[in-house]
Amino acid sequence: MDNAKYSVTDGADQACGWSDPNGIPQQIPEDGTMRTSGYTHDGPCEIYMGDKLALSYLNCHESITDQTFKLDYSGCGDSCVLYWYWLGVRYLKKKYSWQVYKECIPLYSGSSTSTGTTTTAPTTESSTTGSAAAPEADSVSTLSSGSSNETPTTTTTDAPATEIPVTGPSTSNGNTQSRPPSINTGSTTQKCNASRKRIRA
Repeated sequence: MDNAKYSVTDGADQACGWSDPNGIPQQIPEDGTMRTSGYTHDGPCEIYMGDKLALSYLNCHESITDQTFKLDYSGCGDSCVLYWYWLGVRYLKKKYSWQVYKECIPLYSGSSTSTGTTTTAPTTESSTTGSAAAPEADSVSTLSSGSSNETPTTTTTDAPATEIPVTGPSTSNGNTQSRPPSINTGSTTQKCNASRKRIRA
């Protein structure tokens, strides 16, 4: 996919979006779970611990129905980078397009902690159809230590025909702001005060 023709939001990295694989490592959660704000569109997703596949589904919207789910972190060992990829299929204005989301999160096992912050950055959706995507759920999970960045990147590749009846408002230039599911790789001890936006059909 990295060699396919698509562009990312200005300022985002082609490989990791807004996340930094060299950032402050996050502790692997003791309960072996991962939390997202949900897979709101059909499409495949994969999670790697370094170069070891930890999770793969053809349709994460159907296969991962809860925001919190079990994840096998054993492939990480003492430390690794968690690579998360999701290709969300969008159907809008009678055309299909992809939304490409990527995260690269450094992890470590053990009981020592470090401090840091959680940051969130919006993206602008673009597609070959020239249509806009509806806003995604806006949810940030704050970790007890370290930093995490939401990592949106977008694509301009037409998707295969799978109907997903989702519509939403567009801005004057045909683009809207969207966010991927946030990823929480640790236990939450602080409350996030970020506002939430949900699309309801």
